[in-house]
Amino acid sequence: MNMTIHIRHFSLSLLLCCLTAVTAFAQPNSFTKNQLIDPLELANSLKANTANQLLILNMGVERNIKNAVEIGIVSSPSKYKKLQEELAKHKKDKQVVIYCGCCKLEDCPNVPLAYSKIRELGFNNVRILNMVTGLNEDWIDKGFPMAY
Repeated sequence: MNMTIHIRHFSLSLLLCCLTAVTAFAQPNSFTKNQLIDPLELANSLKANTANQLLILNMGVERNIKNAVEIGIVSSPSKYKKLQEELAKHKKDKQVVIYCGCCKLEDCPNVPLAYSKIRELGFNNVRILNMVTGLNEDWIDKGFPMAY
C-alpha cells in the first residue's frame, strides 16, 4: 500500500514536470522593450553610417541586411562555432544586434537560443531586431538597406 502511494506521488510529480516543460515551450517569445531595437531605428543607424558601432548578426536563414554577418542557426554545432569565432573578434562591451526574420519574432525558434548563447559568451549589450511579421514585411518592403 505504501509503495502504491509513492508511485502515485512520483507519477503525479513527473506529469506536472512534463506539463510545465511543455507549457514553457509553447509560450510565445517575449522580450522586454530594452532588449528590442525597432527596424526603423536600425535602418536609420545604417543610413547615418553609425552602424559601424554595431555588430549585426543574422541568426537565421534569411537574406542579410546591410552590414550583417551571416551566422545561421546556432543549434547547429558548426554555426555555434562560427558565432564564437565572430564574437572573439570583438570586445565584450560591443553592441550586438541579432535577427532572424524567418517569421514573427514571437514565434521564432532561432533568436531566443542565439540571444542566450551570446549572453553566455559574456556579451551583455545585445538587442534583438523586432521583426513583428518577418524580414520581408518589416525590412525589405520598407526599403531598408540590404546587403547585395
